[in-house]
Amino acid sequence: TEKIPIPSEHWKRTGEPVRAAKYTDPYAWSATTIGYILKRPEYTGRKVLGKTVCENYKTKSSRKTAPEEQYIFEGAIPAIVDVETWQTVQKIRETVRRAPKRQNAPNRLTGLLYCADCGSKLTHRYNLVQGKWIEDAFTCSGYRHLIHDCTMHHIPTAKVEAAILAVIQRVSWYVRHNEKEFTERVREASDQNQEKTVKECKQKINKAQKRHKELDGLVKKLYEGNATGKIPDKHFTRLLNEYDEEQTGLETSIAEWQRQIESWNADKLKTDQFIQLVKRYTDFSELTTPMLNEFIEKVIVHEGEGRGNDRRQRIDIYLNFIGAFEVPEYIVTPAEVEEQRRQREEQAAKEARSKELAKARYEKRKAEKREFTARKKAGLLTPEEQEAEEKRLAHNREWQKEWREKRKSSEPEKPPKQKSIKELMEIEKTGADLTPEEAERLAAYRRKKADQQRARREGKKSNQPKRKVS
Repeated sequence: TEKIPIPSEHWKRTGEPVRAAKYTDPYAWSATTIGYILKRPEYTGRKVLGKTVCENYKTKSSRKTAPEEQYIFEGAIPAIVDVETWQTVQKIRETVRRAPKRQNAPNRLTGLLYCADCGSKLTHRYNLVQGKWIEDAFTCSGYRHLIHDCTMHHIPTAKVEAAILAVIQRVSWYVRHNEKEFTERVREASDQNQEKTVKECKQKINKAQKRHKELDGLVKKLYEGNATGKIPDKHFTRLLNEYDEEQTGLETSIAEWQRQIESWNADKLKTDQFIQLVKRYTDFSELTTPMLNEFIEKVIVHEGEGRGNDRRQRIDIYLNFIGAFEVPEYIVTPAEVEEQRRQREEQAAKEARSKELAKARYEKRKAEKREFTARKKAGLLTPEEQEAEEKRLAHNREWQKEWREKRKSSEPEKPPKQKSIKELMEIEKTGADLTPEEAERLAAYRRKKADQQRARREGKKSNQPKRKVS
């Protein structure tokens, strides 16, 4: 609709030579042309020379060069886009995006979700539910295509987007209101995570550099030995090649370790880039595609646990520049307060509705039971209802009997009831033998009675007046 001419048409209008002069629509842009434009680093102000090299000047054959063979000049030309935007575009183009069946465009989360167990990307799919394509979800591609021995890792798209939006809202609010604290926490976490790695890299570099110097000394002695005739040419060539290969490997390793240390030092400056990214956005109420691409690096999806309403699934969301940053638990954003209020209201409304339905069901059952009882007393039940009622009563009686037996069997056995003292005396009069415990009880009872009688006699004796002696 904007009528932007393709490059060939633009060159034709400006009078420049055109390689592909034949085309039907001057405004029909092909995907290949747009891809060539998006991958060119010149739009960031970087001049790249030596993209191809002629290997044979006679046949004029040439080849594309590797990035380390090219000559790159930063800031040599005016930049059109910033480096972060260009890198975001390259990351998006790394993943092949295919639109699912019955859809016009691919899902915007494609390429961002990864399996926590096998590391494969999660692929988008629509599930057929009751004859309708309504379930929009992601599943592990390693499980789906039988590449790895993995599980499904099924997760609905709506839940992932809701979790991503909540994380972006929470972190962005925290950055806006606690910028200094945010910077300190990110750098502290980065130092803790990478300090050990950097220390190991430095130790490896020192060890490799020491070995490199030793090889220089060995090569020098090797040349001296060969010059004096102590080492034959055959051994000299073999040892020299081995030393040279080892030195080349050490130089490559040292360069790689140095690159890791430099990238770690550069990571310390990425907090400022994330702060600038947050300040560019003013509205975080809805998750947009540009916001998703600029904020999210990747999402790690774990296997869910439980079923139905009890299903729980962990996902780790990694943000660009800062990784899996966690806001302190004591921080509560206004969006979270509003969400908590909304959830409380929904829960209260749900509980009130459940109570109303339960009360209505109770009243209905009560009225039906009252009407049935009245018809039963009046003898107006049909034969079918009478038969059903008898079966119900028989079933209830059987259930009550089983319940009583079950309760009786579960109760501990009661100890045998002790015989009373009167019964023990009657047994003794008949001349029957008593058990030692029963004989002891009876003897203790008689001693108690004897003590009581003695106490009464002494009490009476002390209460009588003393006689006077004349």
